[in-house]
Order: sequence, then C-alpha cells, then structure tokens
Amino acid sequence: MIKIQKVSKYFSGKEILSDISLDIKKRDFVAIIGPNGAGKTTLLKTINGLILPDTGKVEVLDLDPYKNGLAVRKKIGFIFQNEFIAKNVPLSVKDVVCVGRVGVKGLFKNLTAEDFASVEKAMGEVGIMNLEDRPAGFLSGGEQRKVSIARELARDIEILLLDEILMNLDPASQMEINSLISGIYKKHKLTIVFVTHLLRYLPEEITRVVALKDGRVFSDFSPRDFNSKVLSRLYDVNEESLMKYVGNFKL
Repeated sequence: MIKIQKVSKYFSGKEILSDISLDIKKRDFVAIIGPNGAGKTTLLKTINGLILPDTGKVEVLDLDPYKNGLAVRKKIGFIFQNEFIAKNVPLSVKDVVCVGRVGVKGLFKNLTAEDFASVEKAMGEVGIMNLEDRPAGFLSGGEQRKVSIARELARDIEILLLDEILMNLDPASQMEINSLISGIYKKHKLTIVFVTHLLRYLPEEITRVVALKDGRVFSDFSPRDFNSKVLSRLYDVNEESLMKYVGNFKL
C-alpha cells in the first residue's frame, strides 16, 4: 500500500528525513509520534507526493506519488495540521464538502446527482447534515474537523493521512473525533496514518506506533509494546519525571 525505502530529505542544508524505510500495509492504522521537528509532517507530505525526496523511493498504490500526483491523490485523503476555514470565506458546510468531489472530477466539471449523493452520505456519516447551510468559517474547531473529514470521505479514498487533527480541541472534542475516525476505519477499511502528540487520545484501533526522532525511525512497535520507558528515551526525559505527567504509560 505505502512503501518508503531509504528516503532522505533536506531543507536549507538541514536533513529533515534521514534514511527512512517503512512498509505500511493495507488496513494498517499507524500512529506517527515524536518530538517537534522529527519530520512527521514532512513524511506525510512525501507520502502524498507534495514533497520529492532527495534520496530514496516512495511508492503509494504501486505508483510514484510525486510523478503520478493526480492519480495518487485521488485515492488519498489529507487533513492538514491546524486546517481551518477563515470567517471571510463565503462557503457553506456543504460547499466545502463538495470540494472533495471537485478534486475527483476535476476543475470546471459540473457535479452530478451521484456526486451530491456522495457529499450527503459523507456529511451524514460524520453527523453534520444539520449544519449543511451554515457558513463553514463560523463553526467550532471540532465541527470544522468534521467538515474536513466529510470532505475527504466524499472522495471515495483508500488512504487517509491525518496531521495533528486533535490540536486546539477540548478533551470532549478530541474523544469525539477519535471515535469518529475509529468508526470510519472499521466501516471503510481504510489505511490510516495518524500524526499526533496527544498520546492519551490515540484511537483504540491503532495497529502500530512509529516513533520518529531526528528524522529517523526511532521505533516501530505494536501498541501493546509501547510504554513509558520507550517514551522517555524518545523525548529525552527521565522516566520517573515523565510518569508524573502520564502515569505508567502503556497504550
């Protein structure tokens, strides 16, 4: 599904990704964690074909995502970190979700009844049908995340990339969005790559935890093997001090 082989990437002479290799299989639900600057977002953009690696090879659905960007991105949903809709953008919730279908059909092509059916189905699934005519820029943070998720679901994707989508949400909204993502994972049999710092709010369906540090793969564990000892080494903090904040950490 996603094959990353010895990928490195530099920006302004600084190595952001360093010789990374990962094999993400169909229906994997992978959490990507690690300190700030570890290369998590760069890795997602490399998978999505938005960034060309300086060395190494990336294959997504048996295609090079950079050379075949349009074909690959039709099958990949991507919700960016701190994605939000400005209040001065004159789009309703339904308009925003329709953008997902435009991405499939192409610009300047009219949406069909089938497209609008996909849009309504996606909005219903995330629970925002009652908001369809609301100005999207005036929604709460949690509601805007739901709109973004519906936009990607409307595209009939196979892979979903999520970059810190729980940031700036209150705990109740974090739990609600996680529950929504878990339900989507089970229903649609997607492959999900989920970048987060909020380890206490990881969805229960996570199948792997991949930790990045200094642009490298620091660890690649099943959730049951990930604990506070690993976490203390990842973030270079004393385990005893860490446990005061997160307890005897185990997913």
